[in-house]
Amino acid sequence: GIVSFTHTGAFTSTSAVDLVTISGLLIAVTQAIRITLNARKASGAASWVALGLKINTTVVCEAANLSEGTVWASTSTNENQFGAATLVIPPRSANYLRCATGYYAVFNTACIFQGGSGPLQTADMPNATITSIAIRGICGNALNTLGVKDVLIEAMDI
Repeated sequence: GIVSFTHTGAFTSTSAVDLVTISGLLIAVTQAIRITLNARKASGAASWVALGLKINTTVVCEAANLSEGTVWASTSTNENQFGAATLVIPPRSANYLRCATGYYAVFNTACIFQGGSGPLQTADMPNATITSIAIRGICGNALNTLGVKDVLIEAMDI
């Protein structure tokens, strides 16, 4: 099944918080998941913003200034930036609870930056039915605004 969440979450917190939460999900451990989203950073300071991931109540990837270990991250240039991210999580089972891959793009005035990520740097995924997915966010400086829009979650039978 497909769940689409189009509400925009935007904030300026310098502590990692849940920015957008999609609840009411029933994704079995035998299903693969693909998550796509749009993200943006508004200018205000020469600092970064980043996204992380929480599954059910477990933060599996904390939003932090670690661009290769996050869901999406900007550069530290003081400018408006925008982009997209995609995560793929295979079916979950014992000994395979950090298996995921992702990639993202950041568009800024200097270039297009693309990154790959192993987005499960913080903790194992729950080996259980997924009932909620939260996109977490953090701003390196409260003068920047981080936004997320058009989160799409696809559960696929394998």
